[in-house]
Amino acid sequence: MSEESVLRDLFDRWERVWHEGQYDLVAGCLAQVYIRHDESGTRRVTAEEYATKVAAERRERPNTRFIVYDHEIARDRAWFRFTLRWTDPSNGETRTRAAMQLYRIEGGKLAETWLTLLKVGSAWPDAAGQGHWTSKRPPPARDPQPGSVIHTDPLPDGYGCSSLPRLFTKERSNSTQSTSCQAWSL
Repeated sequence: MSEESVLRDLFDRWERVWHEGQYDLVAGCLAQVYIRHDESGTRRVTAEEYATKVAAERRERPNTRFIVYDHEIARDRAWFRFTLRWTDPSNGETRTRAAMQLYRIEGGKLAETWLTLLKVGSAWPDAAGQGHWTSKRPPPARDPQPGSVIHTDPLPDGYGCSSLPRLFTKERSNSTQSTSCQAWSL
C-alpha cells in the first residue's frame, strides 16, 4: 500500500470515528500521545481519553458533521478546511463553525493537531462539500465579485488576511474602494 493510500485510509477511519461513532478505531488512528492545540489550549491525550472526549462531544452536539471543502495530505502533514455542523439540543436549531485544521502524522497515526475555529454561526461560502473527507475536491466555487460585502465583523487581533483561504473579500465603501479583512459568514 502506498504512503498516500495509508494516509487516506487513516483519515477515512478518523471520519468514521466522528461521523459514525466507531470509537474502537481511535486507538488505530492516534499516536500513543496525541497533542492538540485549539481554543482550549494545548493538551496531551491518550487514545482512550480522546475516544471518551469524542463520545461526549457527539452527545453534547448531536448530528455532528464535518463538511470538508478542501484538503491536502502530503507526507507527514494534512490540512482540512471545513464547516463543523451540529444540532443544538436546547432548541433543535442547526449550528455551524467554519474551521481549518492541520495534522502532523507520525508512524501512520495522528500525532499532533492545530485547530482554528471561527465563531458560532460562521460557515464557508462553498456551495457543497466533498463526499468524504478524502474525496477529490469539487471544482472551486466562483469567488464573489469585487465590491461585494458578505460580513463586516472585524477579525480578532492576530488574524491576518492570509490566515484562511478565500475567507476575505474587498469591501467597497461609497465610491472609494478599500481592501480590508472581512470574514464571510452565512
